[in-house]
Amino acid sequence: MSHTQSSAPQDKTARDIWRDGSVIFAGGLAILMLMWRQGIVITDTYAVANALVAVSNGQLTIETIAYGPHARVPGMHIVDDQLYGRNYGQAFFSLPALWALNGLARVTDASTVIALIWTGSLTVALLSLVGTDLRRQATIITLTFCLFLAQLTVTRPPSSATTPVLALQLTSLVAGALVPVFMYGLCRGIYDRDIGIVAAGVTLLASPVAFWSTVPKRHSFTALFVVASLYGLYYSRVAASDNVLLYRALAYVPVGLLVWVHAPEGLILCIALVSADFLTARSTGPRELAVVATSLFISLSPSFLTNTLISGNPLTPPRALPDYRQFYLAQQAGDSTAAVGSSAGNVIVAAITRVAQFITQVMAGLAHAVEPTRLLRIFIFRSQPTYVTPGGSGLLVSDVHVNLAVLPAMPLFGVLVAWPIHVFKARDSLSLSTHNLTAARAADVFCVVYLSLMLLIYLPRLPVHTSYTVRYLHPLYPIGIYAVVRLPSIRTVIRSYPWWLLGGYIGVVGIGSLGTLSALAYGIESLTVALVLSRVALGIGVMVAVWTVLATEHTRARAIMLSAAAASTTVYIAFYSHVVANHLPSALPIIR
Repeated sequence: MSHTQSSAPQDKTARDIWRDGSVIFAGGLAILMLMWRQGIVITDTYAVANALVAVSNGQLTIETIAYGPHARVPGMHIVDDQLYGRNYGQAFFSLPALWALNGLARVTDASTVIALIWTGSLTVALLSLVGTDLRRQATIITLTFCLFLAQLTVTRPPSSATTPVLALQLTSLVAGALVPVFMYGLCRGIYDRDIGIVAAGVTLLASPVAFWSTVPKRHSFTALFVVASLYGLYYSRVAASDNVLLYRALAYVPVGLLVWVHAPEGLILCIALVSADFLTARSTGPRELAVVATSLFISLSPSFLTNTLISGNPLTPPRALPDYRQFYLAQQAGDSTAAVGSSAGNVIVAAITRVAQFITQVMAGLAHAVEPTRLLRIFIFRSQPTYVTPGGSGLLVSDVHVNLAVLPAMPLFGVLVAWPIHVFKARDSLSLSTHNLTAARAADVFCVVYLSLMLLIYLPRLPVHTSYTVRYLHPLYPIGIYAVVRLPSIRTVIRSYPWWLLGGYIGVVGIGSLGTLSALAYGIESLTVALVLSRVALGIGVMVAVWTVLATEHTRARAIMLSAAAASTTVYIAFYSHVVANHLPSALPIIR
């Protein structure tokens, strides 16, 4: 009887999370699709798109260059005189979307399918707002159906050659829409529904998660898998006793999937999860170890199989093979000894090599962690234009873009300067004892380990050429949002002034949008406007940081400052998607 009584509230909370999560997903997908531009933004995606074409034809070798001007693009590797892409996980994830688009092409075009997906998502989200009122539900269904019919009058069927790219983008959009769902479930579990909704809203509307959701790169998947593991770790500590092992096993599934997409980041996730799990677990007996090991092995199986088929070694991913561009340049220079990656090697040797490379990269990161100039350019100020050459097929978004540092990409992170102060004040209550460590503290350990390793691995490579929003550190943004809502002062503002936060956000978005449109109307170049917006965002981020350190009271003014920080990201991403990226056609007919 006691078990039934204790598990009933948890079951009800789980149902509420699933219900709210489905609404967040539908609404998020509808919002993200408004920014969907057909095409390839970064040349690295050419290799992934060509790999998807190869996989759809039942092979791993890339024999036809369907995308890009040639095979010498980033992400193309060679072994035994055969070309392979560096990322097959994303290609396989996109196969169902490609099959669906190709199948529906027999009865309709991809543009109509996209319009239908958007209208359906919008309908589900709006219906949740009106409850069970049948008259309002009928009104919404009628309006959205008319909206769908109106889109049919302006649809322009895309070329069938772009279908694989559309499949990659659609899959990335789904991954991006799932990130705020997991953020909601995590923050609701730790606190309450209001905090969960704010965390999901900020993730969806006021972070670079929205920007990268429409770009067919790996970044949406890395963010998704990280927050999914974090979600599983937390609920493995608070779930009913008969579900603990289930959540613990599910927490390890994203590890193998991320390894399939990007092996080094999968290794980072694995180390962070294992560290947090076994440091904070109340039980690590043979049964728990067997469940964790089985779950991890099963999730790693697709990567091991793909690696074996390509390189002959389950621990040698395609990205560890010789780079085709370097091989081609060596051949052109007359180097007849240029390696072509004769594959198979000893598994133990490969494991030792990968571990040694990882340790070397971490040590290099420690050396670069004390370079003030590098840290400033990564985290504080790097709002500068970068010029690139458009690729073949007109698929590259533009010949110019603006690279941001972390703070101007998300000014709300200015509040994170409060964390050292909070830790110092709460130092007496902090403990790594498993008897005192709450589920939320276990999640904290995961975040600290993961972010530390990510920064150390990528510091030597940052800042990079086509960074946009420091994309190599993309999982930093949802985890940073988790860190923001973990601050007691921020939760106090959310609970005390929710309407001021919402009103301030809407007001600043309106003012910022009106200002950017006015600047464009006066003939100011879009690049100049983008640079100004990035400077404004940086200024707001600095003000938020200063206010966080100096303010002693939680006032309406502070709520408006926080909402302005969130709104500045929204304005910049919306502006970039619809103005700077207007070289590519919108996938959604209503935006054309």
